[in-house]
Amino acid sequence: MVFGLTIEYLLPVLAAALLSSRVPRQTLGYGVGYIVTGLLLGMVAAYATRDVIVVSMLAQSYLSLLGLVVLLDLRLPLRIVCLLRFLAGGLVGLQYGVRPMGDPLSASTLTLGFIAAAVSTYIVAALLTSYYRVGWQRIAIRIAGSWIVAIAVIYLAYLVRQLR
Repeated sequence: MVFGLTIEYLLPVLAAALLSSRVPRQTLGYGVGYIVTGLLLGMVAAYATRDVIVVSMLAQSYLSLLGLVVLLDLRLPLRIVCLLRFLAGGLVGLQYGVRPMGDPLSASTLTLGFIAAAVSTYIVAALLTSYYRVGWQRIAIRIAGSWIVAIAVIYLAYLVRQLR
């Protein structure tokens, strides 16, 4: 049930995992650490803000940036990729923390389920993209990046309209 309710939050984690085709396979384990650390810090930072629309706009803007990096197939240094993973986890945790579902750190079962869903999504997508570096699979990864950008921009337009 938790995974079904959190698919909308996991798109930045998926986009961060799609960056794994340009980094060595040995660093995929560190990516999980960056995602989880970002998630936990984002959930803690959610106590400082309660403005759902602004946080969602920030998360969707970042999601469109990640999708563009995947779409354009940019070769970024490993440090920048690690930073992008950490920020993706942080924004996902922040967005999850400000939702009206309640306090994310007091509902430990839901929070652990959310983190498990994020980690499993990241691991599966990162392993798939790390094994497919060339050929038609690489084109499919870039198309997934374009869909992520499209989803983020459409949702961002919806949020801007709600601000009025």
